[in-house]
Amino acid sequence: MKLLYSLSAIASVGIAAAEVSPRLTSGAEFTAREFDYVLVGGGTAGLTIAARLSEDPETTVGVIEAGDYFPDDPLINTPSLGLALSGNATYDWLFKSVPQVNVSKRAIDLPRGKMLGGSSGINGMVFDRGSKSEYDGRR
Repeated sequence: MKLLYSLSAIASVGIAAAEVSPRLTSGAEFTAREFDYVLVGGGTAGLTIAARLSEDPETTVGVIEAGDYFPDDPLINTPSLGLALSGNATYDWLFKSVPQVNVSKRAIDLPRGKMLGGSSGINGMVFDRGSKSEYDGRR
C-alpha cells in the first residue's frame, strides 16, 4: 500500500496522509506505525523523495513535518497572494539574517514556509527566470 504520512510535530495539529488525496489522522496513529523510511521535512525535496520511495507499493514512507497542512487556504492557493504570508507566524518561521553591513546594519527577513510543502507554499506561485546574460556568465 502506497502511503505518505506527515506529522505536525511542533503544533500537534495532526497528520496529513496521502494516498491519492490527503486525509487527516492522529499523531498517535503515526507514531504507532512502522515505516520503511522516515524523512524529516515535508518541503518540496522531502515530499519528492517520499513520492519516489513510495512508488514501490510494498514500501511505506513517513514524513515528519513541523508545520501545518493548509490544503484549502486561499492565501496559498491563489497566485500572488502567498507573498502576503511572509511575516505571518502561522505560515512563516520568521527567520532574519544577521545585521547586513551594506544595508545600514539592518537584519533582513528570510521568509521560510512553515507548512507541508515548505517554502514553496509561500512563494505566491511566482516564477522569475533570470536573463540570458546571467546564465551565460556562469560558464
